[in-house]
Amino acid sequence: MPAEEGISRFRTTQLMITSDFEVYHYREPYFKSLDFHSHDFYEAYLFLDGSVTYYIEEQAYDLCAGNLLVIPPGRMHRPVISNSAAVYERMVLWLNGEYLRQLNPDGELLRQLESFGGERGYLAELSGQELTLSIGVLQRLSALGPEAPAMYAGALISVFLFGAVLALNRQAFPRKKESEDLIPQVIRYINEHFTESIQLDSLCARFFISKFHLTRRFKDYTNATIYDYILSKRISLARRLLRQGTPASLVSGQCGFSDYSGFYRAFTAKTGLSPTQFKQTMEC
Repeated sequence: MPAEEGISRFRTTQLMITSDFEVYHYREPYFKSLDFHSHDFYEAYLFLDGSVTYYIEEQAYDLCAGNLLVIPPGRMHRPVISNSAAVYERMVLWLNGEYLRQLNPDGELLRQLESFGGERGYLAELSGQELTLSIGVLQRLSALGPEAPAMYAGALISVFLFGAVLALNRQAFPRKKESEDLIPQVIRYINEHFTESIQLDSLCARFFISKFHLTRRFKDYTNATIYDYILSKRISLARRLLRQGTPASLVSGQCGFSDYSGFYRAFTAKTGLSPTQFKQTMEC
């Protein structure tokens, strides 16, 4: 059966193919929840239908139609499907940071986007004409594709993003799922210290919990081990530093690795490229 017009086939790799922006419209009757992961680019995720709790770092959001999440580079996130029988529909815009800098040379757009993830959280609520306009912009961008005239695509993206920022800023409080659970506290601590040496024993002592219970509850919450979560955070930072021109020999220590060989093995395993090869792809 041919795919519905405008509906994309889900891509499990979660990597950008083009260098500027990509738009996808997904609608599936069932979706396997993704592991915690992060991107080197900005992601705008517009939720349209389904039963989903979305985790971003230590925060969790029970989504409603019209909820827009804007996730800056390097933030760990994952959707968890609450009802596998419900149709899961969303539209996703991926944006390269360098493209955004070219789009808005004075840097105002990027500064505004950094408001997502601060005190107001990652979620903005869209409704009525605002939601209709946002869906229309994403549909138009999807139809045009990356070959769209640069000025036209840039104008559409700017309208969409500034609208998202306005929606976020008019909210008095972030609409997030409040939780006193231990694991969000552990994640918050890891996010603040992942470039340092973090040992499982020290985490257990800090949060007064046994290794068995900590590792089990962390796995249940994130679908990842503590080691893999820390490693993913370090590799995400390493990619960003390499892209900025930092020598690989310095990146290793800045990301929390005790030696370069360990960094080299982890980076290659996570990305499929050596640090040198990764830098070369950025220079092409």
